Amino acid sequence: MKRGIMLIKNPKVSIVVIGYNIEKYISNCLDSLLEQNYENYEIIFVNDGSKDSTLSIAKEYAQRHDLIRVVDKVNGGIVSARKEGLKNSSGEYVCFVDGDDWATENMLSALVEGLDDDETFDIVQSNFYEQSQNGDFHIREQRPNKEILEADEFVLAILGDSLAHFMFAKLYKRQFLLECGYFDFFEVTIAEDLMANSLVGLHNPRVRLIDCCTYYYRYNSSSCSRDGSDKLLEQTKTINYIIDKFKKAGQYNKYKILLDFLWFSYSITYVTNMEVHPFVKRNILKVTKPYIRHWKSNSYCLNLWNQIGKMGRMTFDIFLRVPMLSNVYTFLYKRVRSYKKWENSYYVNRALENKKYYDEYFASIKFDNTRNTIFLIGTSSRSNVGDHAIAFSEMRLLKELFSDTYSIAEITEDCYTCEKDRITSLVRKGDIICITGGGFLGDLWLYEENIVRDIIARFKDSKVIIFPQTLCFSENSDNNIEYKKSILSYRSHTNIRFFLRDLKSFDQMSKIVGADKCRLFPDMALLNTIPLSTKNKSGVLVCLREDKEKILSDYTRSKIEDLLISKGFKIEYGSTLSEGKKDGDISLERREEVLFTKLEEFRNYKLIVTDRLHGMILSCLAGTPCIAFDNFSKKVSGVYNQWMSSLQYVEVVDSYDSFVVAIDRLIDCPSFDYSKDYLLSQENLMINDIRTFIREE
Repeated sequence: MKRGIMLIKNPKVSIVVIGYNIEKYISNCLDSLLEQNYENYEIIFVNDGSKDSTLSIAKEYAQRHDLIRVVDKVNGGIVSARKEGLKNSSGEYVCFVDGDDWATENMLSALVEGLDDDETFDIVQSNFYEQSQNGDFHIREQRPNKEILEADEFVLAILGDSLAHFMFAKLYKRQFLLECGYFDFFEVTIAEDLMANSLVGLHNPRVRLIDCCTYYYRYNSSSCSRDGSDKLLEQTKTINYIIDKFKKAGQYNKYKILLDFLWFSYSITYVTNMEVHPFVKRNILKVTKPYIRHWKSNSYCLNLWNQIGKMGRMTFDIFLRVPMLSNVYTFLYKRVRSYKKWENSYYVNRALENKKYYDEYFASIKFDNTRNTIFLIGTSSRSNVGDHAIAFSEMRLLKELFSDTYSIAEITEDCYTCEKDRITSLVRKGDIICITGGGFLGDLWLYEENIVRDIIARFKDSKVIIFPQTLCFSENSDNNIEYKKSILSYRSHTNIRFFLRDLKSFDQMSKIVGADKCRLFPDMALLNTIPLSTKNKSGVLVCLREDKEKILSDYTRSKIEDLLISKGFKIEYGSTLSEGKKDGDISLERREEVLFTKLEEFRNYKLIVTDRLHGMILSCLAGTPCIAFDNFSKKVSGVYNQWMSSLQYVEVVDSYDSFVVAIDRLIDCPSFDYSKDYLLSQENLMINDIRTFIREE
């Protein structure tokens, strides 16, 4: 069972978790809180009127863990939800967590240790991991050059933006919040954390800053502060409320320079954000102009001005001086940025470096003028062996089916990026376009998604087949600009066939383009059968993600390793990359050799632990027992549940507890020689469907 299943009668800490429509994230959040290496705490989950399955998931957790209590309320926003959580808490201290984020295993122990048995501290604050738009995490550190803040130092740091104003990654003394009048705070809809900590700061808290990260803050593209809509204007109410509170406390004149900086920071943040509508920017400036008129004499404003860069300064200056030009400027800026994003990206530059290789490659393709060509586009030439396992299977299938009637040409992703105009000129009427399979449909891997959109747009007169994919969007709604772009792209082609490798992706794509254009089919790599040598197996290979799809906490990873060591296993660390090199390209000529070498490597081990889909699939092909955790897009469980659950030596788990059960079952599991026989009926269905689709007039 998980740590902390017993109800604590007098907990030292109450964790208040707020959830609204977070069914995709709630399990990861609650699991991280249940796995704390600190015992004296409770969890209060406040459901703020969710319309999805958030509440039912939370109740299921509460039924299994007495540590969790669920409070359900009508939707009222994060401030009202925190008040409800605070009202239902009983801890001496309270820690706030947003339900779509998650905590490190030592969050509570580190924050409580920061008290240092000194009950005079009102707040303990740590660093945290902040996710950027591309999915990477970086450390958000405290900037004050001291460990302890006293008197008005906390409010100065919050208003001056030298200290993160978020309420998470902080431990608050519960009684202190009550004395600050938290229950009377206005229930604002944006910048609520800034409001709360500014007003708390008026009460001169004694604060300790600890130098460690305890929290993962997830990027949310649909939040009010990022969707660019007129909801951003609500922040003016928040700032006015803060100022009014400072005036009533007789503190306005003392902090006027910082309160003016709030207006400047608000205006410059959103005016320089090109995702914000020009109409919204003009209204923001209309409200803030009276307060930022003398910003050049404000040291805080000047410091921020110097941080935003030349383009940001030019944007702000144009909007401030000539607001009527804002529409034209925004349009031109986006067009230039869009062009540069596509033409000057890292991958395009990488492709251009290989221009000579592609010239030779095109010269080697023998186009037969007497018959049409099937183009397989978007395959990998980089180091991930899983991608090559997919392409190897796709090329084998196409050659077996159509080499007598079609020429077969493979165009890698880099090649297409570099030579898309030349490729377009080569495609003739009757040619077939195939897009390689994988896990990049949606907005999780946007570079690859843009290539798919480009292919669909370029070849409207050709039949297009997309080999088995996972479809994943961060949000399926009109608030997600990329979701809307993808839907328009998918629906724009009248002669296209989507193969999806999991039921969720299939159902979602069927709703988007119609079930007649969709087929459910296994990952192409599962159709490989490669004879391997017999090995004396020993040790465990741990093959875990370090990119944006990673969801396993460091604490869970360490517990997995400790368990393996306790059972006498020697642990080795590996990856699905060729020779473990992140940047080592794999040429088409070396593909089969590299795939064979990687499978031989995987066959060496007695057990493989992974959270990568192709870590699981390569283990399967190698005949090595495998325990797989799910990843962010759920493609691991999606493919396993649909196609691989009958395999005796592969198991997908969703927690450390289920991992413990699985390892006891698989620890003495024999090795196998993989056979795709169980998928032959599916392969035949795909073959018949592709043949029918290609022959249709």
